[in-house]
Amino acid sequence: MGFMQRKSNYKNVTFTDATLTCQEAARNEFSENLQSVMVDNHSSRYEHNHFLYKIFLQANTTEKADTTTLYYINCYVKASNGSIDTFDVFEDKETAKSGLGTNAGNFFNWPR
Repeated sequence: MGFMQRKSNYKNVTFTDATLTCQEAARNEFSENLQSVMVDNHSSRYEHNHFLYKIFLQANTTEKADTTTLYYINCYVKASNGSIDTFDVFEDKETAKSGLGTNAGNFFNWPR
């Protein structure tokens, strides 16, 4: 009785694998404008009903020298093979309106 051999297309996808895949996709999306990408560990999870890792990211970019833009990313990775099922990017328009996304002022938008 030998052990059962796995199919050649089998892949053991972990939460860490899914996170790294999503971070790499974010780097590709924003390229040299990406300043940082952070995982929302409180919201990210595995949805066993859909066999998906749902990874939620926040990305800070600098498209212009004096502004920083915040983006929210929903990245769903298939647990069966590690490929991205969904990759949605949303710009945080509220922060941009309030001026909190700029480097021109401080948190309260007061001059320095």
